[in-house]
Amino acid sequence: MMRHLIWKNLARNRRRNLLTVLSIAFSMLVLTTLQTVLTEFDTLTQSDSRNLRLIVRRATSWMDPMPSSYGARIAMAPGVAEVCAWTWYGGVYRDESEMFPSSAVDPGPFLRMYTEIHLPPEQAAAFLENRQGAIADQTLAGRHEWEIGERITLKGNVFPVDLEFVLVGIFTSDVLDNSLYFHRDYFDKAMDDWGKVGGYWVEAESPEAIPGIIEHVDTTFHNSTAPTKTETERAFNLEFISMLGNVQLAVAVVSSIVLFTILMVVGNTMAMSVRERRREVGILKTLGFRPRQILGLLVGEALALSLAGWALGCAGGKLAYALVPRTLIHQFELMMIWGLGGVMVAAAGYFLIWREPARDGGHSRRRMAVGALLAGGAGFIIAAAFYLGASNMINASPLLFGFEVTVGTLGIGFVLAVALALASSSVPTWRAAQLSIAEALRRVG
Repeated sequence: MMRHLIWKNLARNRRRNLLTVLSIAFSMLVLTTLQTVLTEFDTLTQSDSRNLRLIVRRATSWMDPMPSSYGARIAMAPGVAEVCAWTWYGGVYRDESEMFPSSAVDPGPFLRMYTEIHLPPEQAAAFLENRQGAIADQTLAGRHEWEIGERITLKGNVFPVDLEFVLVGIFTSDVLDNSLYFHRDYFDKAMDDWGKVGGYWVEAESPEAIPGIIEHVDTTFHNSTAPTKTETERAFNLEFISMLGNVQLAVAVVSSIVLFTILMVVGNTMAMSVRERRREVGILKTLGFRPRQILGLLVGEALALSLAGWALGCAGGKLAYALVPRTLIHQFELMMIWGLGGVMVAAAGYFLIWREPARDGGHSRRRMAVGALLAGGAGFIIAAAFYLGASNMINASPLLFGFEVTVGTLGIGFVLAVALALASSSVPTWRAAQLSIAEALRRVG
């Protein structure tokens, strides 16, 4: 019976309740997006006891190169199992909007060190043998529709050389998303025997050897023209992310503003709803309803609105981000598909929420047609804008390329939705439930 009454009361003012749900859903989508960004950064910097890799870079900045002769001396440090030189190349593929991480590496040490890379044996052999060969992550290859044997040209935007590669391998990996790797000696020859590298990946023999390696390497080059800074891979990633600023603080501030805004919206809706129905509260009490039942009825409405917003904003956001392809190919066509989907959903929602009997003939039908047209137009704009924004956000940054809303994020959104409903409805509903029958019946409107 209580569920039936809650549903009937929500259907009485469909327009206001729908707008409230949409406001909550939009806010929940913003919170879900921000929390997922934090989750992606946390994943990048998670510590793994099995990860024995260190990064040796120039002490001044990871963008400053160091002599390639350092590699042999680093390999002599006690506890070092493997050394791989690398240089960040960058480069532009076709135009500025199609940039992705690309690095020059020593192919043999690189494949031995990064056991997380899954590359077919014949493709690994081709990469080792072909000095002009390159390997790319599966998501990057799919994004550009590359196949084995594809010729890829990158235009130098940091270094004054353009490089042409032959794609000889496509790998899968959980740690090297959206990236391309090629031979360092090929890059060095293109740079007229440059003789420098961006840094070194160093693999330790055991976790106990890591502190000794860090001290030995940095002490060795302390008085050189290019002193080094050696740190774990996790520490390097943390420092890289810190260049973006205090992301956690920014997310916390924006999230607090969003939560406060939703609280005001839902609180105002509930206050209006309770104020309009004080007379009904008196009638319910005369029929034998107890204060706790009335309280449950009104709080149940707030919970229904909040959870509907959570379902659209959080659960719907998870589905929506999963359906955004990790590619910029055919972006216009995909945007139109999303837009048409938005038209159908919005038009169907309009007929469901604002349907009216055709008691005034053609006038009512014309009004419904115009309303459905306007709703469809709004749905197209919202859906297309979401697709463009999400697609560019996910594909523009390698840090967010695995953008996935986790169950934990959905759980946080659910708890916030329940807390929001209770916080916004507790005061007005409690006051209404405590009204005496006489006082409630005296109040109209």
